[in-house]
Amino acid sequence: MPVGAHAYDELVFAEGATFTRTWAYVEGPEGTTGLPAGWTTPGRWTGLLQVRSKPGNATVLLEASTALGSITLGTVGSDATVTLTVPADALVGMTWRDGYYDLKLRDTGVSPNFVVRLVQGRAHLDRQVTVG
Repeated sequence: MPVGAHAYDELVFAEGATFTRTWAYVEGPEGTTGLPAGWTTPGRWTGLLQVRSKPGNATVLLEASTALGSITLGTVGSDATVTLTVPADALVGMTWRDGYYDLKLRDTGVSPNFVVRLVQGRAHLDRQVTVG
């Protein structure tokens, strides 16, 4: 799914199943493609996603990041990609049902750091019935 800053995408996590979603980061005017500056420099760009019951709530229900290995930054052709992967076991036993999330990308190669809120929206946890 190609997205620019502030795109909306609803996420439904299925308890007990691996969740994967990939976005193509489109920088610049709508319809343009290309890699952001420094995208392929290891460690220059970082990603962080947090789910909370509502914006501003102190409690983080689910977190994913490049540091944790659950967000990976890559390329497909001339497009920059951001992939979120939450393993099945990380979703087992969670008690929340609905929340809000956003995914921020940070370019640490410039000062001050350039931050893009790439995608945001509602997050839902669909509880499992079959266990095992």
